[in-house]
Amino acid sequence: MISHLYELFGSDVASMLDGFFAFVILDKNNNTFYAARDPIGITCMYIGWGRDGSVWLSSEMKCLKVGTGARRSETLMS
Repeated sequence: MISHLYELFGSDVASMLDGFFAFVILDKNNNTFYAARDPIGITCMYIGWGRDGSVWLSSEMKCLKVGTGARRSETLMS
């Protein structure tokens, strides 16, 4: 459902959702990704940058530190 809303409304999709959520959509048409979480922050989303320049997103900080060798990690704010 979220992916279909994204196709119709683009980056406005998060403002149309109620409840708690966190998601990432890979937009292959534009070679971009869209990440969103609920505005209250009930569902955590962390972002980390790998040493090779890659970007990693996770619901748990420990996954970023173990999986990426991340040089920096932080909470993604709404």
